[in-house]
Amino acid sequence: MRAIVIHRHGGPDVLTFEPDWPDPVAGPGEVVVQVKACALNFLDIFTRQGMPGEPTPLPHITGGDIAGVVAAVGPGVATPAPGARVVLNPSWGCG
Repeated sequence: MRAIVIHRHGGPDVLTFEPDWPDPVAGPGEVVVQVKACALNFLDIFTRQGMPGEPTPLPHITGGDIAGVVAAVGPGVATPAPGARVVLNPSWGCG
């Protein structure tokens, strides 16, 4: 998959385009979404800069506002089913 990835905190220059980032795998209780549309918001800026007291595991994929289609579900997930169209609430995080 393609992704814009933060490998270290800093200014816009720390954003890296990764054309061959590994596809995610749905773990227990998780859903993998094939992103159809994505927007950036201030949460992405704060994450990129690094927020004191709010550690972010790195590397981190940007983009919390997404719409897409469920590609896979992990064990224990009843809904949404693969093929369902979904949106992501940015307060839940991603990547």
